[in-house]
Amino acid sequence: MKKAVLYAHGGSGNHGCEALMRTTSDFLKKNGFDGITVISRSPDEDKKYYPEFDGRITRIGESFSGITPARIAAKLVKTVTGSVKLYDRREMKALFDTKDAVCFSIGGDNYCYGDYNRYIKMNTYLTQNGSKTVLWGCSVEPDRINLPEVKTDLKRYSLITARESITYNAMRNAGLENVMLCPDPAFLLQPTETELPDIFGKDVVGINISPLVMNYESDGGIAMKNYCALIEHVLADTDMNIAFIPHVVWSFNDDLKPLGELFEKYKKTGRVALTDSERKLNCAELKYIISKCRFLVTARTHASIAAYSTGVPALVTGYSVKANGIAKDIFGTYDNYVCPVQSMTGENVLVRSFDFIVSNEDEIKKALKSFNSTAFNEFAEIAKRICYIAGIR
Repeated sequence: MKKAVLYAHGGSGNHGCEALMRTTSDFLKKNGFDGITVISRSPDEDKKYYPEFDGRITRIGESFSGITPARIAAKLVKTVTGSVKLYDRREMKALFDTKDAVCFSIGGDNYCYGDYNRYIKMNTYLTQNGSKTVLWGCSVEPDRINLPEVKTDLKRYSLITARESITYNAMRNAGLENVMLCPDPAFLLQPTETELPDIFGKDVVGINISPLVMNYESDGGIAMKNYCALIEHVLADTDMNIAFIPHVVWSFNDDLKPLGELFEKYKKTGRVALTDSERKLNCAELKYIISKCRFLVTARTHASIAAYSTGVPALVTGYSVKANGIAKDIFGTYDNYVCPVQSMTGENVLVRSFDFIVSNEDEIKKALKSFNSTAFNEFAEIAKRICYIAGIR
């Protein structure tokens, strides 16, 4: 048996992160791993949404908390010299004493954001400590892959699994040989039945919007204007109801804030519902709700994966390579399947693409069925590679 460590995990208040934690730990247990540890920024969230997890969950930095000589020394060095190197080294060493484990970085798009140097540090410490590392189910913007420090770091991984072909091809073109193409592990997540709002007596359009996507707007407020136009179109021109579905409920990045605003604006119609306003549902229960929608319009990638993997046509308000790449792999193009928020001009961008999705519903469902029927063949090959890396025979 072999140990595994899942790290770069933000916490299950992001239900995409939760889905990765669930599916990855299950996948590894089925392939000979034991003693799985999750290093998390928010263990309390993980225990709330995934109480049946039978591994160990530890808080990043918890072994370097409190008043200790090591902490005092690191703080003194930082104060006098401005260097955080000692602090980082002590923290990483305490967290990643993992010579006998294979370490999986499960934050799929961590390298896409401004703090990617943090993940370079993590991988550096782990590999210097003799651990094998896997960058698991990732998307990375092609122009970032060729940054010297990123490219050097990506070569350190024993294995990279790219969840879509844009990232995969960019990595291969950059000379990386340690990369395999494989669907996002969240495609493996099984829905868990939960109570549905009364509006599901009719066909339902699921709606998700995030505060994060608004940060990428080129025209302030354009995303919300597009969502309002879409909602009014659905209410006026169809008999479908609308379910507002959050997928990230972190206090600093909470889908319920914009969704709550939309619910309040349209609740008098009697045709809308705000799901999980008490933040109780886990990712598998949210996937069940999404699976019962006729269509989904979403800003969150893992909400779109919940739709795609259950055969629900989805329109994504994207902002990065991950949305484009996943849609392209399923449909052959991301045009009309992804509306990049950066290039939104006018208030009817979502309406036009939504009408395309509705008009092509049958063809889209066929494409989803075809993709889902073959998507998981890749996992058998991935399992073989991981077992080889881990020394499992």
